[in-house]
Amino acid sequence: MNDPYVSMQLFNLGITMEQPSITAPEDLTAEKTVELVKTSNDFAFDKFKKDFMSFMSEDPMMVPIMISCIAHDWVNINHKYSEEEFKAALF
Repeated sequence: MNDPYVSMQLFNLGITMEQPSITAPEDLTAEKTVELVKTSNDFAFDKFKKDFMSFMSEDPMMVPIMISCIAHDWVNINHKYSEEEFKAALF
């Protein structure tokens, strides 16, 4: 698809279709989830800029996917929440 706006809208639609089938852990409150999102995204953007910047020119649509994967891995490694549990809290 040549139109980046349409591509991003399709990507966002795909994300909303990924709603987890589990309930978020009780200790993942809205405040804690927001804190984890901010901290994990900071980590992911820093890592991306340092290690993966070359991908930006090859396929810009991969950038949000890579950031999300790196951020979810950070949450799992540092806070022991699976991607599914974290996604449930996000929804």
